[in-house]
Amino acid sequence: MEYEQERNFLVGLLCEDHELAKIIGGELGTPGQSSDLQFYDRLDEDLKAVFCAIDAVGYPDKLKSLIQTMMITKFHVMLIDISKGLSAANAEILVLMDIFTKIYQSIPIFALCDLTGELGYLLDSRIEELDNILEGTSMKNASKITIQSKDDRKKIKQEILNRYQQNSVVKEEDDVPIVLIDHCFPVKGIGTVILGTMKSGFLKVNDMLTLIGLDKKVIIRSIQKHDRDFKSAVAGERVGLAVKGVKSESISRDIILSKSDLFLFEDELNLKVTTISFYKHPVSPESERQFTLFSNLASSPFKVTKGAQITPGNSGNITIKLTNPIPVEKQHPLAIIAELNKFHNQLRIVGYGKILL
Repeated sequence: MEYEQERNFLVGLLCEDHELAKIIGGELGTPGQSSDLQFYDRLDEDLKAVFCAIDAVGYPDKLKSLIQTMMITKFHVMLIDISKGLSAANAEILVLMDIFTKIYQSIPIFALCDLTGELGYLLDSRIEELDNILEGTSMKNASKITIQSKDDRKKIKQEILNRYQQNSVVKEEDDVPIVLIDHCFPVKGIGTVILGTMKSGFLKVNDMLTLIGLDKKVIIRSIQKHDRDFKSAVAGERVGLAVKGVKSESISRDIILSKSDLFLFEDELNLKVTTISFYKHPVSPESERQFTLFSNLASSPFKVTKGAQITPGNSGNITIKLTNPIPVEKQHPLAIIAELNKFHNQLRIVGYGKILL
């Protein structure tokens, strides 16, 4: 059975200047849910498309906010203030964008912004600087747009539409639903409400799913998308789910809503890791640095227990012990490794890896 689907665009606004992101985000949507992540949502009836943009307002102090924003979104739009050029935080964003483009097939877009309209003379040098950095990365052919006027802000939406390749129909039997949870709260008269993104699959009202990480089963009582009630939801959509069977305070971003047989949930994992050449420290059982593993939105600190030393820019196999087990998707067992200390103008991205099942 096939279902017509609105086009949905999940967009990460990646920057350290959140006033700039607020202006650009307002072009894509109306401010919505806000925490360390600021959501901007809008249904564009003329385009028959839904735009959901996220600004990681907790960044740069909270690297976790940036990584989770990028995990949720498909389009990664880096906002560069041409009056300032590329900072140390911008460099960290670029490293993450390169990783996500390689292993998650994310779509990078670079927006060089001059909201004063008076710094056009800097554009050529900023573009050349960016081109030199991107050469040799997975993003060397990424789109670049310039924003110098209010009308120019529409370029981001247009570029996203130009890159749209998603099919307009989804088959019910294609996938079991996987919902990445970003917020959860109680609503009087309704009960527990989960806000999240359909990473894959097809979800229906009255489905019974498992909260991976809690080992609790819940029933989907209702589905909302942008304040509209629906009977179903598909991959790529942002949803609000009223669920029965769990209290909201027990749910965090470390929990995934799906079927338990799709996930591994253990505190000891084997990984094949590739470290970033710009990261200055080796990864080994002897390391005293505090590493954190990300799989989807879930994360946990870990200690390397086995494996040879992996020097910057190289790959190797290690065994790790997580402080807390997290859900690992068996079909896509990919991971990001980082340090989560506060930002002090030094790269905190350690590398990426594949969890060996």
